[in-house]
Amino acid sequence: MTGLDDEATALEAVRHGAQDFLLKGHGDCRVLTRAIRYAMERWRSATALQDSERRYRGLFENSPISIWEEDFSAVKAHIDRLRGSGVEDFRAYFEAHPQEVTGLWSLVKVTDVNQAATTQYDARNKAELLGDLPPLLPDLESNALHWFQEEVNLIAEGGTSLQGELATRDLAGDRIHLAFRWSVMPGFEVPYSKVLVSTIDITERVEADQEVLWRNEQLVRLNRIHQALGSTLDIEQ
Repeated sequence: MTGLDDEATALEAVRHGAQDFLLKGHGDCRVLTRAIRYAMERWRSATALQDSERRYRGLFENSPISIWEEDFSAVKAHIDRLRGSGVEDFRAYFEAHPQEVTGLWSLVKVTDVNQAATTQYDARNKAELLGDLPPLLPDLESNALHWFQEEVNLIAEGGTSLQGELATRDLAGDRIHLAFRWSVMPGFEVPYSKVLVSTIDITERVEADQEVLWRNEQLVRLNRIHQALGSTLDIEQ
């Protein structure tokens, strides 16, 4: 409570943590009681929000699953501009303009990653993964661009979640296979400025499946050779 009736004083008080601003001599005790009650409610809400944020950060940092926080707001803004220019079928549009998809890749910003992500991508620290997405490598076996195009299509359609399996490479250039889930954080569905991407390394499983497939193919080839040799023997006899 103050006798100074100017906006600058009010702003300065709020900047230092005040929840309200009342002038001396204005209003009765009931006004003051309401002001204190509302100030306490706002303070409790702010405190609860801070506690929630601390719990989230703790879960984020200590999760055994790799988690990336990414900002797709620039991608969303570009899609909105395309919509304003008359584009309606975005799946057909991006299929016909693959260079657009590649360009949108550079607009995504990595705002945070947890420790599991740095380990998974063989990074020395978080800084190596923050900022722009890792560049797309000219790898015919990688389907990273395919899944990114699906994410772009989903944003154009107003979707908020996607999951699949991704083939890519870590920072050392080694191939890794990941099961991923892409999801927009609640409250950020319009700007797409906070998207969580969680990934689990399934490289061993995929390589084991590929080994089984290769062995089965070899068995089929050997069986055909044996059948061919058997037919040759029958003819000679």
